[in-house]
Amino acid sequence: MKQLIRKCFVFATLIAYYLCGVALEQHFKAQKNDYTSALWAIQLPAKAQAYDCAQIIQLAADKHQLPPELITAVIHAESNFNPSARSPVGASGLMQINEVTRKHLKLNNVWDPKQNIAAGSRYLRELLNRFHGNTALAIAAYNAGPGAVSKYKGVPPYRETQNYVRKVMRLMKQDRGEGEAVAQM
Repeated sequence: MKQLIRKCFVFATLIAYYLCGVALEQHFKAQKNDYTSALWAIQLPAKAQAYDCAQIIQLAADKHQLPPELITAVIHAESNFNPSARSPVGASGLMQINEVTRKHLKLNNVWDPKQNIAAGSRYLRELLNRFHGNTALAIAAYNAGPGAVSKYKGVPPYRETQNYVRKVMRLMKQDRGEGEAVAQM
């Protein structure tokens, strides 16, 4: 049992380091493929070498002319910043991109934070363009699909989507330091 727990710990740690972009190969070679020793040999700087989500978000925001608070709020609402998140309906990664949207966006690796944020941000830009810059409608379409927003000519009457729009708008306002304002629907 202890062996299994140790292997699980090592595996989980390896995944965490992979997602954080830490190169373990040199450590494995130096430790003659002793993964446990290699893990303890890694020295992280004071600022951990985690992927810099804020930098990735800012790059995507600049490229797609989006407020970084919008991207951040969607990531927060969709995955709580967990790049390994998977929904019961199969949406994956930080921005919870489903299979149909992944194919539409030509996203190769939904688990790669950079690709996921870039694709999700591009999709948000498409939705904002489609709904004439209306942020609440774009957020609703991100959650329920653009067809539902078009069908109802506004935020669909789905409780989940209405709560989602409120949450994302609240998170955006909090990120901007504007308090608890809620989206006008």
